[in-house]
Amino acid sequence: MKDNQPKTDKEIFADVMKEAMCIAGGSLPTVSVFLMLQRLTQSPPLFLASVTGVEEAQAALASGADIIDCKAPDQGALGALPVETVRAIAARLPPDTLISATIGDLPATAGSLVPAAEAMAATGVGIVKAGFFGGGDAAQAIRALGRSDLGGARLYAVLM
Repeated sequence: MKDNQPKTDKEIFADVMKEAMCIAGGSLPTVSVFLMLQRLTQSPPLFLASVTGVEEAQAALASGADIIDCKAPDQGALGALPVETVRAIAARLPPDTLISATIGDLPATAGSLVPAAEAMAATGVGIVKAGFFGGGDAAQAIRALGRSDLGGARLYAVLM
């Protein structure tokens, strides 16, 4: 940390991923570990509702969802909705709605993950989820994600 400033989300992401790589002996674990990178708080659990379109998102929000999670489960564990669909969901919900979206089951390479993460962040979501399924160069991809431009979106990692 410089000048006693708190770490940015990108710095926290890089630190936690580096630690996860060390624990796993330099490779990503093969078991599913969900790793949400956020500061610890004393807040109560939140209701996350996974949706595939605008109508589902509106219904989930009206039913009390705290987080609208955009994903296409028929496309894999972290199946991504089209960017246009996520953009439409974000445009039709109140601006203070917390929206997350996954970028898909992609190889752990900077060339795959960074453009997908930046495109999804540009839809207006607050959280972008990137999966690490093994293979590729996860360490290089993590470094590149740490330098990516996600605007105000936070990056969460899912280790598989």
